[in-house]
Amino acid sequence: QFDKLVKEHTEKQVEYVLWRLYHIEAKIMEYKDIVNQNNRQLGKLGKSIGPLKRENAALRASLAGKRAIYTSEKKKVLILESKLNDLTAKMQHLQNRIERTLAKEQQLNQETTQRKEKINNVNKDIEKVQRDLAQLVEEEEQQQNQMTDESKLKQADLEEYQQLKRQAGLAAFTQQSTIEALKGRLETMAAEKRTIQDRLDMAAGEQKEIAGKIKVKKSQIEDVEHRLVETKHALEPINEKYKALDRKKSELISSKADDEVKLEKIRDSIQRARFEEDEESSQQAYNTALENIKRNFNGVYGKLTSLFKTNDEKYNVAVQVAIGNKNAYAIVVDTTETAFEAIQYLKDQRLPELVFIPLDGIRPKKINESLRTISESARLVYDVISVQDPIFDKAIRFVVGNTVLFPTLDEATEICLERQMEYKIRAVTLDGTLINKNGSLVAGLKEVQDSLAVNS
Repeated sequence: QFDKLVKEHTEKQVEYVLWRLYHIEAKIMEYKDIVNQNNRQLGKLGKSIGPLKRENAALRASLAGKRAIYTSEKKKVLILESKLNDLTAKMQHLQNRIERTLAKEQQLNQETTQRKEKINNVNKDIEKVQRDLAQLVEEEEQQQNQMTDESKLKQADLEEYQQLKRQAGLAAFTQQSTIEALKGRLETMAAEKRTIQDRLDMAAGEQKEIAGKIKVKKSQIEDVEHRLVETKHALEPINEKYKALDRKKSELISSKADDEVKLEKIRDSIQRARFEEDEESSQQAYNTALENIKRNFNGVYGKLTSLFKTNDEKYNVAVQVAIGNKNAYAIVVDTTETAFEAIQYLKDQRLPELVFIPLDGIRPKKINESLRTISESARLVYDVISVQDPIFDKAIRFVVGNTVLFPTLDEATEICLERQMEYKIRAVTLDGTLINKNGSLVAGLKEVQDSLAVNS
């Protein structure tokens, strides 16, 4: 009757798992259809985005070319403006030189006029002297003619006359030389003035030419700027359309990601269902082996975790970790002989291997009383366990030993690892973190499975 019930139970479990797999596969197909539909829509959007991207790239390339032309023309205008400023400065310098030259010319003209006036005065004096001399000569001749016997002109008067004549000639020569020098300087300054005027005319022509070029370049720049504005206006609707498509693409990608997350959850559900199925199968095989051993052998008490309970549910995880998974499935028997016979039976029947704890063969350590007072909040794991029968106390002490239970990891670390103790301590915390005697830490269990529950 038990085998029949086990078989019916197995069939029901298989039907339940198949029912769950059927519905999970239906959901998978549904989500696959949604994902495929989204992928197709995404592909269509990708195809429509392609031409827009190419058009946008072409417009951007054209805009970049126009910007390059604009930059080049602007550089040329700046160079021409710099040249124009240089020519303006040169023209100003030449204008200043012309003004200084004209001032010098005017000054020289004034000096020439003054010297001419002086020369005229000297010439008048010379003429006067010559008239006086002529008059004297004429008077002398008359006197000579009238008075043949009279004495001749005194030698001193003659020498005075000759000296006056020389002085007058020298003054006339000096004045003439000065006039000639001034005329030469006037001619030189006039030539320099003509040269400067020619350079001014040439600079004015270059300035006019540069101004014309600047005007043309400015016109070209305005044209390029106008075309740039038109291109930007033309790009705006395309950019908006591209952004809208990009947003839609992002939404589809996000939707696809959500669908993938859902698919992943479904895969996890399937995997969990298969794992649960395997667990149930393993648990069923374990239960079958245990029941067969109980039926065929005396002195088999059962699974260790079924022989005791904790004083409070908050200790379940800590006790489970302190016992260990291997010992949690161990079978408690009365003698070593019973254990050997049961092992041989399992081999003969090709049933799963089991761990046995023979009460007559184990030698548990004595409880270290000093550990009970190691901390106000700490307790021995052995002290939070209540056995169904005192004979199982030996098995409990064998698996948990002197393991100390601490409420927090900080306190356990401070006492076990940092405080200098005479002996090493094996400790466990309420959240299931295990500290071995060698100092290694093992992360605690997040949950205790129903099949391994301490109170089962």
